[in-house]
Amino acid sequence: RFSLTMRENPNLQTDDLLLVGEHALIVEDIYTYRDLKGTAKYNIKGCNLNGLLNRRVLVAKYTAPLNANIEAEIRSMLQRAFVDPGVRKIDNFVLADALGVAQKVLVQKDYENMRLSQVIGEMLDGTQLGYRVEFNSKTKQFTCGLVQGADRSGEVVFSERYRNLAYAEMNSIGSVEINAAYNKDGVIGDAQGLNRREGYAEKHVPARLDILGKILPTEQYIYGEDWKLGDFVTVEDSSIRLKAKKQILEIREYFGRNYDMEVSFGGE
Repeated sequence: RFSLTMRENPNLQTDDLLLVGEHALIVEDIYTYRDLKGTAKYNIKGCNLNGLLNRRVLVAKYTAPLNANIEAEIRSMLQRAFVDPGVRKIDNFVLADALGVAQKVLVQKDYENMRLSQVIGEMLDGTQLGYRVEFNSKTKQFTCGLVQGADRSGEVVFSERYRNLAYAEMNSIGSVEINAAYNKDGVIGDAQGLNRREGYAEKHVPARLDILGKILPTEQYIYGEDWKLGDFVTVEDSSIRLKAKKQILEIREYFGRNYDMEVSFGGE
């Protein structure tokens, strides 16, 4: 997720892409307000491109085949959700080259009434793999694929003791305002492509419960060098009696007067 405050009218609309440095972000909400001096300001909220996987749900019950290649199964789901022709397709969305990882489905499990991000997150749990959606501003192309993480839990510790973690709290992930609702007879709503936010007309999508932590900027661990998406790190917070190895599932950035970063931790 991100939140950005601007003094000039950004002339953006919902679902526009906002390029901030090397980051491409999806605009989800824009509102205008005035500060105490009467100056108009514009607050833009949205998500990074990984949030696109929150906009797709399982259309039908899915059973992960025992001993199937995890990467192949996930690529098949992404293909149906974003690439195959139809209302779900996002223009210029392609799958990244496969990593060629050998991890297999070790426990046969049924998935139902879930967002694509939740299904893939559970399938990758404990594998040291993550996923990333990127946008090439030159080719105007989206790419999505798995990324290889690493176990850095013995060397990267986020903790109040080291003054690199402001807080950690239980957080619910998965709420999306839908405009295409599936039911037993089909789908209600005709939204397409990037604008399409799927859900269920008669069923509740249970939210994923993760740990959300605010990371404080220090020279101790540099994002992108010492740790990245998909890595396992150690997280400590005495307020919730937490000290555990956790996987970095999502990274949220906030651009305003100050730059802030929150990380969603999950995994075993």
